[in-house]
Amino acid sequence: MKRILIFALCLLTFCRVHAQSAENDSTRTHVIDSLMQAGIQYITGDIQSQSAAKAIALFAEAGAMGSADAYYLISRVYELDDLGMVDPAKATSYCIKAAEMGSNTALIHMAVRYEYGNGVEVDLDKSFRMMKEAADQGNQGASYMLAHYYFNGWGTATDRDAAKKCLSSITDKNYEEDAKKALKTIEQRDTMTTYELQFRWIPQILWDTKNDKCGAEELIDIHRWKHLLGTMFISHYEWNWDDMSCNVLHWKDYDIVVYTFSEPMRIPLCKYSAAFIDKKGKNYAYFTLEKTTFNGWMFCGMSPDNKAHLTYRIYKGKVTEEGFVKMAKKYIHKTQKYGASTVVPE
Repeated sequence: MKRILIFALCLLTFCRVHAQSAENDSTRTHVIDSLMQAGIQYITGDIQSQSAAKAIALFAEAGAMGSADAYYLISRVYELDDLGMVDPAKATSYCIKAAEMGSNTALIHMAVRYEYGNGVEVDLDKSFRMMKEAADQGNQGASYMLAHYYFNGWGTATDRDAAKKCLSSITDKNYEEDAKKALKTIEQRDTMTTYELQFRWIPQILWDTKNDKCGAEELIDIHRWKHLLGTMFISHYEWNWDDMSCNVLHWKDYDIVVYTFSEPMRIPLCKYSAAFIDKKGKNYAYFTLEKTTFNGWMFCGMSPDNKAHLTYRIYKGKVTEEGFVKMAKKYIHKTQKYGASTVVPE
């Protein structure tokens, strides 16, 4: 119900725009406004009995009269499961139609879809063009997002001066503070370290999976990691993305995601790390095989609350993925023996 109310507020905003233009212009705009208002009533059930189907019919009529925003609202009706009309294909089709007609909101929505491949194939060229069109229409939220494209070279040539120009142009209080922070990050030319990747980024995704903030598939989508980090305006990465890989194994009730990194250049960086996920028992664990002094190796991990770096024991034997995973399984056995939600150090 909360999502329906938020949706209704969006509708009211659109209708105010139509009402204002009606003062200057035509009966057509007045009719569009009336159709949109009636559609709201069918969505919220304030006066009419709630009916998403009747709302769609009214919005479609407004769209046929030239309202791009009406088609965008139809796409939203087909997206919201609260309304019982979920149809991803129709949602995409109407959103594209609205964007093609110039709806600013639809342009941004489709740009994000093409950026992440939500319901469509990833197409950064289309995504960039749509986001730029929305920004050129004066939407400062779009200007903020457009800076990501210039900064990372998504769908356009890398141009960090253009990214800074986008951010510097923002005066809207909803985006101004974030824009200033982004400008500072770009000026500092921030580098993300391998340690941050291995001991903060990956454990945080595991922690979010445990708390149902994201799906377990996020743990294996390294391409998406790179994209998400790109939205943080990070200038450099200490590692080479091509030198990193992951492998998914299945053991008992666990899914195991094993990460392989390049040979660590300093302590305590990892050669391997692994996320153990037992969705049924809600047991999660993160293990690492870390370089130590004198060319030795240490078997370590993170605490279940993702706050402490734990040291378990010296790793002996040949450094292989198989040997590392075998030792991690041993500690999972210990977890089960003690009935704890995390492994117990020796």
